[in-house]
Amino acid sequence: MGNHFGNIYELLTYDVPDELWVDVIHHYIDSAESVLDMGCGTGRILKQLDIKEKYGFDVSRHMIEYAKSQTELQSASLSVQDMLTFQYDRTFDAIVAASDVLNYLNNEAEISQVFERLAHHLSPGGVFVFDIHSVYKMLNEFNNQTYADDLDDVSYIWFAYTGEEDLSVMHEMIFFNKQDDGSYIKSQETIHQRTYTYETMLNLIKESPLELVHSFSDFDVDNVVTDECERVFFILRKPV
Repeated sequence: MGNHFGNIYELLTYDVPDELWVDVIHHYIDSAESVLDMGCGTGRILKQLDIKEKYGFDVSRHMIEYAKSQTELQSASLSVQDMLTFQYDRTFDAIVAASDVLNYLNNEAEISQVFERLAHHLSPGGVFVFDIHSVYKMLNEFNNQTYADDLDDVSYIWFAYTGEEDLSVMHEMIFFNKQDDGSYIKSQETIHQRTYTYETMLNLIKESPLELVHSFSDFDVDNVVTDECERVFFILRKPV
């Protein structure tokens, strides 16, 4: 999709309620002085966090290029890395992975590998905040559904069809990006996501070096995880 991908992403996610993630994150890491945003994308969440030291990485070079162009992130340290192998010569008070970042992992072994990386990069007592798609959402909203949007500068058609693995989805997105001369350039992106049952995640956390602080659903820290919630949040901590 070229260097325009970050801009296209910003245009097409205009209605994503970033402030809800920011509120949840601040609720649990309010005293943190350093934060790492894992899978930070264009930096939309990171630039809203009221924290002194900001780090972020994403596997997409185009996303990081766009994030670096944002005035609010000029003092942040941003890099292109993969969450399975990311490496820093320091630890953080908090690490966040907002908006279903862990759903881009392929299997339980990869989730466990990420938990190990996180434990290595969290300071003692440090907190990890993340969320995943619920089973209900995967089965009902991403089960062979089609979505579309038509904006002034870009339009898209989004096909979400069931993946081969259990509780997985393939997102096939076709974009039409308007050029200065009024013509359109067509591009395409295919993304795989997979989720896991609440019980599976609890077991993976139990087997990890991290401990569970709290879990809840749909942006409300008082919401229990139910069979019909859409997004499940987990708050983990590295033992002191």
